Amino acid sequence: MASKEKSALKKSQSSFMLYGVARVNEQYTYKIDEKSKNSDWIYNSMNIGIECGEYGTIYAEMMGGYGADRENFVYLHGKKEEDGKMVDDFSDRIKLDWDQRLEESMFDSYGNNCFIRVGIANDEKGNLHIKKFLSEYDAIAYIKEYLTDGMVVRVRGDLEYSQYENTVRVKKKITSIYLAKEDPEKYTAEFTQGILITKDSVDDYDKDTETYPVYAKVVDYVGKVRVDGKQVEVKQNVTFNSLFYIMCPTAEKGKMLVNRAFKPKKSGEVWEVVVEGFINRAGSTVNVSLDDLGEDIRYLVECEILTEEEALEKAVPNAKVSEKFMIKNPKVKFVGDEKIPKFSIITDKFVEDDFADYATFMPDSDDEDETTTSTSSDNSAEEEVVVTDDLLDSLLAGMGD
Repeated sequence: MASKEKSALKKSQSSFMLYGVARVNEQYTYKIDEKSKNSDWIYNSMNIGIECGEYGTIYAEMMGGYGADRENFVYLHGKKEEDGKMVDDFSDRIKLDWDQRLEESMFDSYGNNCFIRVGIANDEKGNLHIKKFLSEYDAIAYIKEYLTDGMVVRVRGDLEYSQYENTVRVKKKITSIYLAKEDPEKYTAEFTQGILITKDSVDDYDKDTETYPVYAKVVDYVGKVRVDGKQVEVKQNVTFNSLFYIMCPTAEKGKMLVNRAFKPKKSGEVWEVVVEGFINRAGSTVNVSLDDLGEDIRYLVECEILTEEEALEKAVPNAKVSEKFMIKNPKVKFVGDEKIPKFSIITDKFVEDDFADYATFMPDSDDEDETTTSTSSDNSAEEEVVVTDDLLDSLLAGMGD
């Protein structure tokens, strides 16, 4: 394993939203109070499919637990006042005893991003009851009690990147799930992601798919990995190779967008572009359960090296499905007192020498279970801008320079 100085990389926005019909299967969706065969770890896990209309069934997950023979803690952060409002204070670190995690009287002390929010049941007055949790372990147990197959929900969470056997995987970690109105025409699977691109990142236009492939890099935090059976600390942000597709009905219009928002001009120059788009999935259904797989595969799921879905696909190769991240447009933000629209692009944040690829640190290694995920990603709330065709055309024509 090569040694390398800490990188200057910072994780950008990285989130998803699924709107559609929840598909719950008692055999496949939940694992409750599962015991690790290799440690004292006891955990709950959930891998739920959301039927998102034309985008297919997209899976999102949650996992959390505790050690039966050790002291357990929940690692949180506080909040502070800034510009007249309360915001998360990631520098105010809180180490909470596991046994205190359900004490709601203490919740006002914790930052907004500490919580998992669940709204899938009504109170005695018929109003939607919003429940907050500090641990995935408790949230999963609650969801299992109240969520039923066929409910229409809106699921939000974070995209998390990792690598296994030279394949970069994207996990959709749920941070909230709410009941939603049934409206099949509006079901969707959306994402927002900051990507790093160089002048050679965008490939030629593909007429068959009407897309430009984008070979980008994304930044995510790696806490620990397993190398030759041993835990190795990394504790820093690294880059992962990731493939996206720019949606363009015509090569001409697509070329304008690529040149304006995805084409650094100089060698070694890196742009960070926050993009918005859709997650698109197509394929067949896997009809085997985790219990049907070998012990080694089950252990990889238990360690969060593979999702249950990925493990099942490995067991049934012809059932493998594809999931593509389709870029609709760069994110647009309004800046200044005059609220001028601009693409969310930073052209001088990094250079190529800042890249710290995962493989440089951990060649032929596996992710380790019970790792700590950084909470410093830039998923802060901003004014939501709906990018219409007219707004996109005006930006391509020169507005917002």
